[in-house]
Amino acid sequence: MTDSPLHLSLTELADKSGFTARTIRLYISKKLLPPPLKAGREAAYGQVHLDVLHSVKGLKDFGLTLEQIRNQLQEQGVIDPTLPVPVPWLIIQPADDVAVMVRSDVAPWRRNLIDRALVDFVRAVTPKNLGDEPTGE
Repeated sequence: MTDSPLHLSLTELADKSGFTARTIRLYISKKLLPPPLKAGREAAYGQVHLDVLHSVKGLKDFGLTLEQIRNQLQEQGVIDPTLPVPVPWLIIQPADDVAVMVRSDVAPWRRNLIDRALVDFVRAVTPKNLGDEPTGE
């Protein structure tokens, strides 16, 4: 008798792994877990999914963040390396000859600090009168 490959539904995978279906979907979206073997309504998960989830649980128990867990699993060859997620950037031009790039997902408190620093920068580099421009000497 041969062993048939393990094919679990999302509910079965959740029951066997101890993670909720929602968490499993999150881990797939965060590239901690490979996508299902078969997609759609009949999504199927295999032994690899169960093994990775057990590894994730062990690493979470050590207090690692999801980013650290993904890096650890990639280093161990448990999951494939992933491309970084693209992040949009804002380009702020505080002066004609200066541009500052800021990630668009920066926390609001940090963006406020950046904006205040840019206001100070503009004041520092803007001549009070056109005749006050430095000559470079």
